[in-house]
Amino acid sequence: MYRMLLATVLMCCAALLPGCNLLAWLDLPGPPFDATGAYAGTWSATVPGFAEPISCSLDVELEQDTDATIPEDFHVWGTARLNFTCNDVLGYVDDYGLPAVVTLAVDGFMTPGGQLLLGSLEPVSEGAVGIGIDGAGADSDGDGIMDLLDGNFVLSIDFPSYATLSLPGTFSTDRAN
Repeated sequence: MYRMLLATVLMCCAALLPGCNLLAWLDLPGPPFDATGAYAGTWSATVPGFAEPISCSLDVELEQDTDATIPEDFHVWGTARLNFTCNDVLGYVDDYGLPAVVTLAVDGFMTPGGQLLLGSLEPVSEGAVGIGIDGAGADSDGDGIMDLLDGNFVLSIDFPSYATLSLPGTFSTDRAN
């Protein structure tokens, strides 16, 4: 009885030590693929005041250390750039004083099924900009590298001089490199 109690206490202590990762000892499978790379595509959204959905270009650059131990190997980070200078969107940029490009650092994780959940909230000079991304990645050629990322996003822009803009939409990207 005391041996079991002692073993439990030692394992709990080891789990709390910096650099000690008990999950790594379990030999659990890692991420389904590596998301590191650049992705280019389009975003599309329905905006209040516009009869038709608007769309423009989107670039996403991601990094992931798949050689790290679990759970760090599921960590994904990078940048998302939404372009607002396409013909569909230029009037909206003028009306709301939006920047030509919104670039945000994103951070999140990949699920064992290849779903990427990324987010960001950044202060800007007159307010805040945030994005939430829920995308499904896929390795279409079986080489262990993510080839595409498609899904949903919500971009929120809050400038005190304008009403808060919440832009929910979809996106589709392919590997650019």
